Amino acid sequence: MTTVKPSVEELGEAAVLAPPAAEGLVDDGTSQLAGLGRSAALLTVAASLGQVFGVGRELFVASRVGTSPQLDALLIALVAPTMIAGLLSSGAAAALVPAHAAVEERHGTALAQRMVGVVLTWTTIAGLAAMLLLTAAAPLVVAIAGPGLGAAGRTTAEGFVPIVAPILVLSAVGGLVTAIFQVLGRFRPIAVAWLVGPIVSMVATIALWPALGLTAYAIGLVLNPAATLVVLVLLAAQSGFLPRP
Repeated sequence: MTTVKPSVEELGEAAVLAPPAAEGLVDDGTSQLAGLGRSAALLTVAASLGQVFGVGRELFVASRVGTSPQLDALLIALVAPTMIAGLLSSGAAAALVPAHAAVEERHGTALAQRMVGVVLTWTTIAGLAAMLLLTAAAPLVVAIAGPGLGAAGRTTAEGFVPIVAPILVLSAVGGLVTAIFQVLGRFRPIAVAWLVGPIVSMVATIALWPALGLTAYAIGLVLNPAATLVVLVLLAAQSGFLPRP
């Protein structure tokens, strides 16, 4: 049997024809990397600007109260809500991304979105239950978080717990909705929410301060994750991909 080998001219022609396909693949990869770079830059700018407004709020409060037992009591009241919210949101969000990808690949987008809705629903329920438990157990929570507080400081901290307890569920659910946007590759709503939250918090703290004093700061801290979550939910609903339980 005789083996027919391609001529030099044929090899040269194949080499000339091959680059455009490879170039297309390179272009696609470059476009994806450029898109990720723009998204990362957008989130970095939004987070940085949010930090600026957050620092402005802290400087305002510091200029009004400095260091005081009441401020210490408020900070003690914040320990449990922020810690539990971090545990709820980080765990659920870390599991959501790979789970969504796996379910979408095997069973389709509709079932993946349904799974996201179930996770979001149970995270909300768990957050609400933890918030109610935290409020009911305020004396115990303050005793654990602030063992060095005096009697007056413990009483003040216990009074702040019901005010700041909603941070628990708001931050947990907001972190999960943020993860949903990340899964879908939608980063602009995240940037908007990260900017709106600190602005609302700072404005509310300054506006309410003359009437409420340090309680205005507590309310401002709650309004930060509240405004962030509202913006995320509204933008998700407007885009038509808000997951349902």
